[in-house]
Parts: sequence; C-alpha cells; structure tokens
Amino acid sequence: MSLYRLNVFSLQRGLLKIENNGMMKFSYKKMMKISFNYGLTKNLNNLSKGGVGFRELYDANPLQKQFSDILFDRADEPATASSWNTFDEKDSLLEDELIRGYYKLANANKNTSVKTVLDQAEKDVKTKDPRLVHQVLMRFARTYTDAKQLRLRVPPLILRAPKSTKPKQRPILSPGPMIGVPGKTPENKEDLLEYWREDPNLNEHHEKWHLVYGKNRVDDPNNVGDEKKYLWKDRQGELFIYMHRQIMARYFAERLSVGLPDVKTLDNYSEEIPEGYDASDVAGFESRPAGLKLRDIPDFSTVQNLADARDRLIKTIDQGYFDDVSNSKSIKTEGSIESLDLLGIAIEAGITETTYKNYDAALWGTNYVAFHNNGHIMISLIKEGQNRGVMGDNKTACRDPVFYRWHRYVDDLFVRYQSKLPPNNYNDVPEVHISNQDVALVFKDKIEAIKELTKRTDIEPKVQEWGESHIDDIFKHNISTLETKLKTRSLQLEGDDQPTEIQYLFPREWYYFFRVKNPTKKEANVTFRVFIVPTQFEHQFNRYIEVDKFQRTIKANSETLITRDCDRSSVVSQPPKKTPEELDDNAAIDDEDDTDEDVDYSDYCECGWPFHLVLPRGNSDGLPFKLVVFLSSGELDKIESVRKCGSLSFCGSQQLAGKYPDSKEMGYPFNRPLTNGNLKDTFGNMKNAAIKEIKVKFVSDFPEFTKA
Repeated sequence: MSLYRLNVFSLQRGLLKIENNGMMKFSYKKMMKISFNYGLTKNLNNLSKGGVGFRELYDANPLQKQFSDILFDRADEPATASSWNTFDEKDSLLEDELIRGYYKLANANKNTSVKTVLDQAEKDVKTKDPRLVHQVLMRFARTYTDAKQLRLRVPPLILRAPKSTKPKQRPILSPGPMIGVPGKTPENKEDLLEYWREDPNLNEHHEKWHLVYGKNRVDDPNNVGDEKKYLWKDRQGELFIYMHRQIMARYFAERLSVGLPDVKTLDNYSEEIPEGYDASDVAGFESRPAGLKLRDIPDFSTVQNLADARDRLIKTIDQGYFDDVSNSKSIKTEGSIESLDLLGIAIEAGITETTYKNYDAALWGTNYVAFHNNGHIMISLIKEGQNRGVMGDNKTACRDPVFYRWHRYVDDLFVRYQSKLPPNNYNDVPEVHISNQDVALVFKDKIEAIKELTKRTDIEPKVQEWGESHIDDIFKHNISTLETKLKTRSLQLEGDDQPTEIQYLFPREWYYFFRVKNPTKKEANVTFRVFIVPTQFEHQFNRYIEVDKFQRTIKANSETLITRDCDRSSVVSQPPKKTPEELDDNAAIDDEDDTDEDVDYSDYCECGWPFHLVLPRGNSDGLPFKLVVFLSSGELDKIESVRKCGSLSFCGSQQLAGKYPDSKEMGYPFNRPLTNGNLKDTFGNMKNAAIKEIKVKFVSDFPEFTKA
C-alpha cells in the first residue's frame, strides 16, 4: 500500500511513542531520524542548525508533502477581478463555509482526520478558486487539534508563489554604498526603496500576520456552528493598528535614510495618485499606472461609499461615541483597551456580528463598513482590466508605494483619536533607576569571549560573565553608532533558468548592556521596553519603532547588569533567520519538551518581523536616532518571559483564544501623545527611563557574527 494511503499521522505518532517508551513528545528532528530508520526519509544530511528546515520536513513527512503540494498548486494563477479576495466580506463568508465543511469532514473521520481533509482539499484546489482553498487549508492547519499536533508547516512564500513574490530583477543605485551597477540611477525615486518593499520576508510577514489574525470569527472545530463556542483573537483591532503602525514607522525611517520626502496620506479620493507601480514582473497582477483616480467598481462599491465610510469614522472619533441605538459605547473616556480594540476593528473590517463578539449588538448593521479592506479592493481595481493589482492580496500589497499612503491615512484616523486622550500618568512605574549612562551597545564580533562558541546556550552566559568583568570599560567606551549594509543572496526557483538575486538589508549584530539600580528592600520584576526613533520624528509618538520588550528581576538593594541579544527582539519572528538558507527555508523550532496542543505552530511560529530588517537602513553619514529604554512594572504588565517562536509583540498569544501577552496598551509608553508634545518633557526627569543618542550608519561591509 502506498504511504499516501496510510494513516501517516497515526503511524508517526506511534513510532514516536515507541522510541520514547510510550511518552508522546513531538520533536521534528526525532521524527525525521525515526522516519529515516523506517525508510520514510532518504537522508539526514541537511538538518538546520537552529531547527528543521521546510525542505527537510517536506522530504520526511508524507502529510507535510501533500499539504505543501496543495499550497503550491495554482499558487501563481492570475488574480482576476472576480477571484476570491481575503479583503471582501462576501468572500470571507465562503471561507467560513468551506472550513466548516473541513471541520465536519475531519470530525467524521477521526482516525484519519488530517489525511481525509487533505485528500478533499487536493480535489478542491483543482475545481474551486485556489486562493480560497489555500486560505482555508492554512486556517485548518492552525486551528484543528490533529493538524496542530502534526505541526504542518506552511511553505515559505518565495517557494510557494515564486512568480508573484520574487523581487524585481533590476539593479538600482541608492544613496550610500550599494550593491549593483555603478552609475545606474532609477528614473522613479520611489524605486530607491524597492529593496525594502519587495523583500519576500517582509511581504511574508504581512501575509502571515493576516493569516493568524483573520478578520472573521473562528468556529470551534469540535462544535461547528455553535455561536457560543466561537473563538476570537484577543485585542485584534488594536493589534491591527499597532502592527501596521510599526510597519509605517519603519518605512518612514527608511525613506528618511535615502533622502525621500515623507509619505503623503491618501485622504482625497478624487485626486490622481502620482505614484504608479509596475507589476510586469509580478505574475498574475495588473500594473497600476501613475496618474489614475479611484473609480466606482461595478457590483462592489463606489468612491462615494468609501468617502462616506471615512467621514463616518471621523464623526465617530470627534463626537466620542459610535452611532449605535443607545449611544452607550463611548470611545472617548480614558481610552480603554476595549475602545481601542473597537475602533481598530471598525476601521479594518467594519462592525458586524462576524468580526467580533465583545460589543453591543446594537452596533451591528450601523453602516460601519470595512473601510480599510474596501480601500484595498478599490485601489487594486483602479485600472480597468482583467486582473487586479498587488494591493488586492496580503502577500503582495507591501510592494506597492500606495500601500503606505493608504496605511498612513488608516493610522492618521487612530492618531486623531489618541490625540484626544490625556498623556500617560506613569503612576505605576517601579522604583528602579536607569539613565542614558547606563545603556551600552557592543557589537557581537568585538566580544572575544564568544568568538569560538557556537551554541546560544553557551554564548549568553559567557556574554553576561564578560560584561560583568568589563563593566567599567563597556560603559566608558561603548559604541553609539549601529551599522547596516545591503547583501545579496541567490535562490534557484523551480522553472527559472537563472537564479533569482535577492538584495536585502542586514544589521551588524549587537548586544545591549543595561545597568539597573534597585534602591528598595524588595526585588523588582521589571519590563524593559526599548524603542528607537529618528531624531527628526522624536516628538511624534506614532513614529517610535519597537525593537524589544522583555522582563527581568532586579534584586533588592542592588545594581544589576542586564544583557540582551539584539536577535531576541520581541518583534522578530523567533528563532531569527539570518543565513540565506534560513531566510528562504523557514527553519522550525525543535523542542522535545514542548507538548502544548493549543499552540498554533503552522502560522504562528512563522509570524513576526524579519530579523534582517530589525534596524532601519540609516545613511552613510550616520542618521541620528534616539534610543529610549523605559522600565515598567513586570507585576502589572504580565509579559511572557520566554517566546520559543513567533513574535510576542506583533503576533500576540500563541493560543487561538489566549490573552494578548501585555496588559498595557500596545506601543506603551508611546501609545499616547507626549507631554507638551516633547520627548524630554515626558521622560527627561524620570528615573526609570533613559534616552540615548545614537546613529544608524549604512556601510559597504562589516564583520558578521552568525553563529547563534
């Protein structure tokens, strides 16, 4: 009998139990070794250093192969105006209908649940819209218990849909050192940032975030159709705003780095859009010529409807409440997390009974339509033609400059609301002290003590030991300039004669050293919140870039040295991907003790900001930034101390219906206007905050440290 007709899931679970004396502990590497011993895997030569690569899993696990092949099938098919669209509310109902069918099919075939659904999806992808089937199958993999236990991995975007997601293949010269053809200057200045907008890992982050945070309610797979059992992501509306705000803050800094003007908000729908986007290299998508205006879309919506939705949101923000039956849901008083979440949902997906559960049903059907989503659809169809533009798909939208103009306006709406709120009062900060003299940065390649080490578990204690023995020198002679450069990697894609050259930004890796004093008689659990901002934008609270958030305990009556690796960043998808193989292969974590069946391994563990973009580019002179370190109460914040995969800040709880792992408003302490609109007025006299002046310099090369 063919392996494809076996219940492979049960087989491999059984093999794992045998090898573990009856104890079920899932390990990717162990599974592969067992599969090798039983003839399911041909070789073990390419086990990834930080985990197990997608290609290895593809070869080792027949169900992984079948799952992946379905996602490969028709992945680059043209996106026509009538194709299934994740932004369309009507299409989302089709998504709900199909996944309920898959849940019921799996429940009716418990012994072969995953295999049975994959067999059905294999047929569906041939006869239904492939985008719909792919979306539903990825949702199934992250929500159905048997599929989660199997930890099916979504193939990397660059391998899954190469023709529509690989970067444009043309050399571009931009300010500062550059890889490319000397003397080549782009005709369109916006092309200076193609290395960033076209980055496959950036676009995959955007796609994966929207997969983890789908805009609809999710059925409980074991109670399909029971409205009392629906699953919801905590604070999704607030996180929608915050994650996209962070993309925008980084894009603002990137534009400043190459000398481009600020992003102009897209708020006038009768004006021509001067920036175009050439999609001739993006298979299946229509180009958007410069100078077009939004147009009415037959059988969908009109430009006036979009303007009315915008004006309704402005009215709501300015009057302080939603236009429901009782006017009972104020969004003005105190700026509660509930209010932030509600407004974010109203902006993104509109207020309906399928978008969230927590608010008064009197809001349903009140014409708060999906402003953000509808804008994406109308921009993607701005040109009359057979296919839609890249703005109509989450995996390609970030490539188009107009994405940032649209999201500038989306964020402007939220800023309009937050600007009406009082500044934070900081009454609950811990009694610990840190100053700008207590913050040091050291390049990894300068730490001699770790040069011969290869494992993170060996490196981190050695860095702490080295720091404590060199503490005076560290804080007297630490660096104030971080560095980035452009690199190029080659990827041979199936069907291409020549390798694809991918140009990408990369930072010179560093360690933070924080010297923290606790003058009290009680130990303090402290949250470190680390942000950077271009000095030019330091008074705009929505332009601060989160680079880390973590907790440490500071002993009573002590001065403690805290070390932190830059690649542990709370926004970065863990484990960080650095080598070309990791960037294009989505290596998985491997933890034999991790048996949490509620964790979403399929999408969640691949959700998060790419490490190689953790820093903005900077310029050849060194672009001035402020580095702000703010210490808040760990007892009140309820931050997760360890995150094995995914991103704590961008991707929230690892459980489908878990609480967001921070009790503070997202972006805190840059979640409200600054005192007097001024950074130093806000934090200058606070003992628990440090403001350090740094620069980010774009250079031609630097030593690399990629051992761990």
